[in-house]
Amino acid sequence: MHIHITTDGVTVTDLEELRALDAVIEPGVDADSILRSTHAGHVVDDDHIAVTLAFLRASALGANLPAGWEAGFEKTVAYAESKGWVLQDPPALRVHVVQNETLPPSA
Repeated sequence: MHIHITTDGVTVTDLEELRALDAVIEPGVDADSILRSTHAGHVVDDDHIAVTLAFLRASALGANLPAGWEAGFEKTVAYAESKGWVLQDPPALRVHVVQNETLPPSA
């Protein structure tokens, strides 16, 4: 999954890719404000954001995802939890921000 943070909001692409999770922030964007205003999460530090599980699940609604996506997502969350990458209140995944990358087009 890839999280894109732009002045237009937060989008998630490649929802079916459960073995990779990263974020790209459009240059000049106040990522913390965008994440909070969209109820998607918040900035953790210069290299990480927190994206709520609820936002990721909501992003999957209506997407043409393969059967079993939710079970796969739960495995991803369990793996992240084993690594200490799950934050609480609200439950969220800690996501690495890809630095110095060109923002890929969002779907």
